[in-house]
Amino acid sequence: MFAPDNTPDVILQHELNHIRSRHTIDSLILEVMKIFCWFNPAVYLYAKAVKTLHEYMADARASATIEKEAYAKMLAYYVFRVPGIGFTDHFYNHSQLQKRIIMLQKQNSSRNAGWKYLLIAPLLAALTVISLSSFTLKNKVSGIIISLSPTAQQFNVKGVVTDQYGKPISKATIIVYGTQMGTLTNNNGHFSLKNVPNNGILVISMVGYTTISVNVNSEKALHLTLYSSPAHLSPVVVVGYSTGTLKPSSKASNGKPFVFVEQMASFPGGKEALLKFLHDNIRYPQEARKEFIQGTVIVGFTVDQDGSLSEIRTINDSLGGGLEQEAIRLIKAMPKWIPGIQNGEKEAVPYTLPIRFILQDGGSPQDVQ
Repeated sequence: MFAPDNTPDVILQHELNHIRSRHTIDSLILEVMKIFCWFNPAVYLYAKAVKTLHEYMADARASATIEKEAYAKMLAYYVFRVPGIGFTDHFYNHSQLQKRIIMLQKQNSSRNAGWKYLLIAPLLAALTVISLSSFTLKNKVSGIIISLSPTAQQFNVKGVVTDQYGKPISKATIIVYGTQMGTLTNNNGHFSLKNVPNNGILVISMVGYTTISVNVNSEKALHLTLYSSPAHLSPVVVVGYSTGTLKPSSKASNGKPFVFVEQMASFPGGKEALLKFLHDNIRYPQEARKEFIQGTVIVGFTVDQDGSLSEIRTINDSLGGGLEQEAIRLIKAMPKWIPGIQNGEKEAVPYTLPIRFILQDGGSPQDVQ
């Protein structure tokens, strides 16, 4: 150890006490603990406390040869007069000065009292082990947690699909929107699906019937009703739900929209996206709820050459209760459609969309179909 010639003997005694007590070994052990338990704040607090304790011990032995008051004055003098450099860094630590002076005035604890402090060591060791185990376990099972967490919010769904007369519909298609999960109804109209996500959307469809969508948030058995497409609707409705199979013999010359085109106008994302838009945005009018008004609103509109919607109107008898206004509001809120194609050119196409409003369970609105 090297020290300047003008270093007081008491300071040398202080530093020699650190060496004789092997405080360096304690410091090295604490640094190793910081490497392996860097995430545990208790380790840093413990290291700070141990370093302070080292200073208390060195002060106690160094002050044994002189008056404690004189030693305290010397501490204050050198701490504020000399910058902490070299081997005396700990001696000149400003932040510990007040604590060290106060500690000089305290009486030494009895040997039995010292054993009380040893009780802290097992507690600190246990906290360190728990923190280290928790950190390791979190890293090991994080992938499992991610994969298992949705399981708690999945349902096994079953139910039956019938027509408006209560007759079971066989071979109806039930799919979970946005997934590859799906099934068909059996000869009795029954179906079952496993592990359906909470608030998943079931899309039920059958040729000749209006497609519906239903939210799933429990394992309650579902009774789903498909209504046959209205008989008075023009073939435009059928074409609107498909890619179109009928072609005109020539292009219309009167400037009116095409009724049949090679490629029918469609909602961006297809039929499932259209159903999701209807499901997410439609609101059952309060007046209709109060008066228990339900039924089908048939909305007609034209998909223009740029995909915008125009000539929006209802084409069936008014049901009242604000149902027609809600249906028109919904169509106006839609994004631009993909326009119809005829002879390689974009053409305006008329479109008819039936929207069925149904109330059940004493007036609570069922998902709009």
